[in-house]
Amino acid sequence: MVKVCIVGKEQVKSGYPIKEDAVIKLVRAFKEKLKISTGNELVVCEKHLEEAKKKRKEFEGSVIKLVALVSVIAVIAIVLAILNNTFNLLPATFALLFLLGLLMVVLSLFKYYPAVEDRLEPTSKEVKKSISARKKSRR
Repeated sequence: MVKVCIVGKEQVKSGYPIKEDAVIKLVRAFKEKLKISTGNELVVCEKHLEEAKKKRKEFEGSVIKLVALVSVIAVIAIVLAILNNTFNLLPATFALLFLLGLLMVVLSLFKYYPAVEDRLEPTSKEVKKSISARKKSRR
């Protein structure tokens, strides 16, 4: 498996592996279904590590801001519904807030940047391969 730096988009010999979270797994599964997967191992090389951490921090900050915004809008909508005695509109308000929350999640995915492992170490795939190789050699 070829190691590719996600910042520099270049092949590297070693790097800090990215965390395989739900978004990365979803993208990999989607690419495999379309048969366009290259099977690269995604890493961040030493020279791009600070840039990757900065981008991840920006992503996390934007998610926190979006959650705060949706929370404030939700509280305002519920308080207005209660103050105006429009309890029959409360289910519609909750549905609208749910859709707004989904929209914010989708918008935050446009700024998504994967997390980077803090130290150079083998990825989970490499560990699984070495474990299976050891088991085969014992037999």
